[in-house]
Parts: sequence; C-alpha cells; structure tokens
Amino acid sequence: MMEKFPRTTVGDVSVSRLVIGTNWFLGYTHCTSAKSGSVARMVTSTGSIADIIEVFFRAGVDSIYCPHTKTCIPEAIAEAEQRTGVKAVIISTPGFTVTRRTAADGFDRGECERVLDEEAQELVDLSLDILEGKPFSAELQKTRSKATLLKNG
Repeated sequence: MMEKFPRTTVGDVSVSRLVIGTNWFLGYTHCTSAKSGSVARMVTSTGSIADIIEVFFRAGVDSIYCPHTKTCIPEAIAEAEQRTGVKAVIISTPGFTVTRRTAADGFDRGECERVLDEEAQELVDLSLDILEGKPFSAELQKTRSKATLLKNG
C-alpha cells in the first residue's frame, strides 16, 4: 500500500502538494505549432487524458489545475474518478475576454461574475480570482458553490 501523497490546505480545501497540469491535455506546449500539433494528436482525447489522470490518482495526487468548462477535461476527470473511486480537487483557470483596453480598464466585472458562476455550477473547488484587488491579481478564491471567498489582505 502506497503512503498518501503529501497535502496542504488552501482555505479549508485539502490539496495534494503536486498538482496535475493540463496544458498538454489541451495541446498547449508553449513551443512550436508542430510540437503542439503532435501533442494534440497523442493526448487530447477524453480516454487518453483519463488514463493519465488515473495514474496520478493511484499515486495519491488528486488535485488538477485546469480550465474546467468548455473542454473535454471534466469528462476525463469523471472517467478517472469512476475508475479509481478518487474524487478530484479541481483548481480552475477561468478564461475571460481580453481586449486592447483590458490593461487600462480591467476586466468586465459582469462577465467575470458570470464565468465564475458557471464554474460554481460545475462544482469547481478553487478558482483564480481576478475580482478582488488588481485586475491581473491571481489570488486563490473559493468559488461560490463551496464556501466563502478567500481574500489576501
């Protein structure tokens, strides 16, 4: 029997100290377009992503950092959860519209609230917060579905 992977707490959410990243699952290598295309062909199906997540879950790593809505990631997570009986801790990276004016004017607060509300409906455990403090801050906050907002200062 493997020892439980080390954990830490953010707010009152227990997260594994190693977090599963998802760039390659979505074909993002931050290299050449050829490399991204190659990775996309190998890794971006729900089944292949679930296979990889399952390996992490079986090793005691249950926290995953991902855009949770409008991708195949939720289905892959659900499949890996079903195979292993492990419940994922989902740390979401929401997407917001960026325009030429965003740096000067900040994000559209109404859109941000709508996106975060959508994530709350998906039962995301943690989400990056751009609504508190400066527009480009990356404080962690609990989404509205699970608990109160965490504020840094």
